[in-house]
Amino acid sequence: MSLTRRLARSFSSGCNKISLMGAQVNKGQGKSGVLASPVVLRQCIKEAGIQVEDFGDFVQNVQENDEILKLDQGFARFYKTFLANTLGIANHVQQSLSKDSSRMGLLLGGDHSIGTGGFFTSL
Repeated sequence: MSLTRRLARSFSSGCNKISLMGAQVNKGQGKSGVLASPVVLRQCIKEAGIQVEDFGDFVQNVQENDEILKLDQGFARFYKTFLANTLGIANHVQQSLSKDSSRMGLLLGGDHSIGTGGFFTSL
């Protein structure tokens, strides 16, 4: 089953008031393609006929002199940019959802900072 059809089935019986937000961020991981995922997923949502209120994308804030931080167990890629994006995404989500509390938020993205940004919004 295509992604478009799965999206249509998922939203057909659920919440019909959706606030759509995107996060064009990719510095927190090494895979190509995640920067474009909000655009691709929006197209699938549109093709599925799902009605949303679109609040646009947060575009990543790349910090100067950023680096990979080596830790005792692993590393953090471009941690300054990741933190700036996490806070920016949290603000974007908070502003979007504050307009209508009855809507379900759907955040499309990007790298792992979409999860941490969304989490900080709930605190």
